[in-house]
Amino acid sequence: MECEGIVTDFKKTYGNNKYVYNGENTFAYYIFIDDEKYYIMHAGDLEIGDKVVFEYLPKSRVILSIEEKQQNN
Repeated sequence: MECEGIVTDFKKTYGNNKYVYNGENTFAYYIFIDDEKYYIMHAGDLEIGDKVVFEYLPKSRVILSIEEKQQNN
């Protein structure tokens, strides 16, 4: 499912959630988009307040892809 929204928060997960992304260790965490909680492995340079377009699995709410949405002036 593809959606868009504003990043509102990030929260750590607990347990051994270490993954390798582009040859570097990264830790999974929760990302909140429009105050809805999703699970993400790596969010790059995203920050609170960024407008994003993302694709996720509806039942597990795992984000498959995410990118900042470019604003038209």
